[in-house]
Amino acid sequence: MSEQIRIQQIVDAFKDSIGEGKADEFVKTAAANAGVDDKRRYTEQEALEIADEISELKEVSSFVRTSAMTLKTRIRTGNL
Repeated sequence: MSEQIRIQQIVDAFKDSIGEGKADEFVKTAAANAGVDDKRRYTEQEALEIADEISELKEVSSFVRTSAMTLKTRIRTGNL
């Protein structure tokens, strides 16, 4: 069974660079864009899709895009 990833873990990956409120907003927007429900836990695949969507948001900086790529690596390696 796939590892479950808490929404807070995804938010935490971005909050230091953009603040928790903005990180939460980006994660919720990205989840909606990825077609997954706004929920407390995501499968690894859903979390990867959210990270992809975050990097595609027009309002994110290159630093946030880099953080999204780092998040994807952490998910894939089980280091989240």
